[in-house]
Amino acid sequence: MPVLTPAGGQTSVPRLLLESPSFKTGDSLPMQYTADGRNVSPPMTWRSVPRGTIHLVLSFQDDDEIVPLQSPFFHWVVYNIPPAATGLPEGIPAIEHITAPPDLIGSCQAYTAFSFPMYRGPQPPPGVTHHYKFILRVIDVDAGLASGLFSNAVIKAVEGHVIAQSEIAVTYTRKVRA
Repeated sequence: MPVLTPAGGQTSVPRLLLESPSFKTGDSLPMQYTADGRNVSPPMTWRSVPRGTIHLVLSFQDDDEIVPLQSPFFHWVVYNIPPAATGLPEGIPAIEHITAPPDLIGSCQAYTAFSFPMYRGPQPPPGVTHHYKFILRVIDVDAGLASGLFSNAVIKAVEGHVIAQSEIAVTYTRKVRA
């Protein structure tokens, strides 16, 4: 996206980029990040957060699970992430307020359909492939989001305030056990 420089010329603005050292778009989510494995949150990193960012929101959703009043179906939402943060480490504990590392202080985990403020890995029916997205949203206002919110409420509250977004799309298929 070009922007005007003070001299009137154009320059390109770096695009927000969400990444994981454990997988990339199009991959199958490694088993350790699923309910069939260790069920821990994956490490996530990002770069090129635009100026004017107040908070970041990272979500993980199942695009194939249809639940009335809960679609998209969220497995994880982390919100109020400070703009100076550059990622989330693997294995964030099941707590509302993230207390470490220091650049994540102030971040919260939302409650999902699983009734806890935590990451919950995929567990689709055996033999069925589900499609998932990790989405990083950059928010340009302080939406006043307190801790203890449900995932859908967080995403709804930031609608209209997203100034940049990046995603990683993955799949997961549970093995059929004989």
